[in-house]
Amino acid sequence: MESKIGRRLSSLEAELLPAGEPVVSGVLARVGRLEEILEGEPCNSELGLARRLENLEVLVFGAEGADGAGEAETQEDLEDLGPELGGEPLPQPRGPPPKRLKPSPAPALPTPRPKRAAPAVQDPGHVDLQAYAHSFGLNDDATRTLHELPPESLAYVQQNFEPREGTKNVSALFISFARKSHYNRTGQQLGRQSAQERARGLLDEFAQRWELNSDAVAWLQMIDDQLALEEVVASFHPSPGTTNISAKLIGFAKSVYWRNTGKQLQDPRQWNYA
Repeated sequence: MESKIGRRLSSLEAELLPAGEPVVSGVLARVGRLEEILEGEPCNSELGLARRLENLEVLVFGAEGADGAGEAETQEDLEDLGPELGGEPLPQPRGPPPKRLKPSPAPALPTPRPKRAAPAVQDPGHVDLQAYAHSFGLNDDATRTLHELPPESLAYVQQNFEPREGTKNVSALFISFARKSHYNRTGQQLGRQSAQERARGLLDEFAQRWELNSDAVAWLQMIDDQLALEEVVASFHPSPGTTNISAKLIGFAKSVYWRNTGKQLQDPRQWNYA
């Protein structure tokens, strides 16, 4: 029967590894591989197997999804894994403890590599999210996470997400970084807000920023496609000197809605009855 640690490992691998990719043998090797995907390199093994598993679960599933929060691995848990840890029980210490060695001089710090340039971020409302996702090669799940970020978290993530060179799964690392950053800044799990609440928040902030009149707001409220609404909010940037921002916005919203849905945006005035 599969041990608890084995089940937790299988759950993490199902989230992070592409379908069909073979699983390496050995529990420690499997844990190190998942840490390399999320953090860029294996963690310090002195933390203990259960603590390393808990850290991985917090990054992938959030604090509520950690299966072994606050637990340490027991002798029984490790022995149940059998061949996965070499097929032998952990050896018991014998004799006096080893003498403490004098610490070695700290190695010289490596010369920092120049950071890879990310798309310039001026205002979270004007960022081309698709171009940003393309610049890192994000998959559909990571792109969806990007669209779920509220403006404050979005600006922070775009300015600070910088995967190390050689990272194998940038999309998984981005999802982990975005969730953790959002939780640290808001105390809330990403994705808990309903689509209607996100849309209402986008509209309110957008209308205030551009001082839209009631006509333009009514047209925006007719957009029933979330991606189309987000594109309007993120990409609308009228030329300097535009005299009628609201009229410009209505035309732009119609164009974006048609491009995303293949349908005409419904005129809100037809719902105004005398």
